[in-house]
Amino acid sequence: MNHFNNLEKAKELLKNSVITCVFCSDTETVTSQKRGVAPLLAWLDSGKNLKAYSVADKVVGNGAAFLYVLLEVKELYANVISKPALETLKKYQIPVNYNIITEAIRNRDNTGLCPIETAVSGISAPDKALIAIRNKLKEMQKFEYIKLFWEFIDKETPVVIFYEVNLTNEIFKRFATRMIEIFPDRTVSNIIDENHDFVTEDSLPTVEEINQGVSGEEFHAELISQDEFNSIWQSKKYLGEIAFSEK
Repeated sequence: MNHFNNLEKAKELLKNSVITCVFCSDTETVTSQKRGVAPLLAWLDSGKNLKAYSVADKVVGNGAAFLYVLLEVKELYANVISKPALETLKKYQIPVNYNIITEAIRNRDNTGLCPIETAVSGISAPDKALIAIRNKLKEMQKFEYIKLFWEFIDKETPVVIFYEVNLTNEIFKRFATRMIEIFPDRTVSNIIDENHDFVTEDSLPTVEEINQGVSGEEFHAELISQDEFNSIWQSKKYLGEIAFSEK
């Protein structure tokens, strides 16, 4: 399979309404349903060599263009691309074709420019753009961290679950982006979905609602800090209580 066919295959897969971008090489095809620059940052963080990959993406703004430069992809198709993104890709000699070109990418509410576009405005170096993108995402993200106790059922069912709950996405508000499950033997299981933004299918109730019994009398919850969540996530060790007790 040559690179032309790889790009055509990626473009064809992109027609699926839930797929946002497709990476295709002679030996592998990977799709993502994550929106914005999230899948590109995930690829960048993985350290994988993508020089042999053709890519199709539904929307490419200048922030995404800088990330594609850093990823060193072979070529790119964009259903929609901004003029600054096209200029960036041409500057760094990444072959690109597109369906629609626009002055700039607007935000999801169509009330202004995409915040990532704004973050990289005036930047010409990809490494500096990456820093600006990460800083903007950190500024935009707001989470709540919940520790949920679940009364013992059996050895295969978690007794403590930690949730990282998104508070900013209006469509998926209170969906969990990461979870940690603690089992009766203190085994720790980190849960994240590489292809989706969220790991829960529905929004989570608040701590107050959980403790009022909306999910069942077997559940009790409390708020915790981001540091506590990340400490368990990174260490995969849990030394705390595995059963709820009144304080």
